[in-house]
Amino acid sequence: MYTSAPHHAGKTVTVRSLAWDAETPFDTDIQLQVRAAALKEELENAPWSGPQGPNSYFTASGTNLEADVKGEWIQVRVELISPNGANSPIVNSISMYYE
Repeated sequence: MYTSAPHHAGKTVTVRSLAWDAETPFDTDIQLQVRAAALKEELENAPWSGPQGPNSYFTASGTNLEADVKGEWIQVRVELISPNGANSPIVNSISMYYE
């Protein structure tokens, strides 16, 4: 599991979608979630969300976020899924779209 450093948006924003460039060899996958809070210190207790809210994951790049995730501070986490460890997915970049 990889968790990004907190990103300061400079003002309160609403996260709209996540996009990424990744290599997923046979039988591997990645799942992403995002969270946001008004203050950096509040991120630790903010729920992680996917497109449909908590307990869901982004599995397709560019998927819109239906849940209401907003704040000045934002984090993304990525779960790298590999059933046997022989192959691992590689994430080259992640883009977050917010307004």
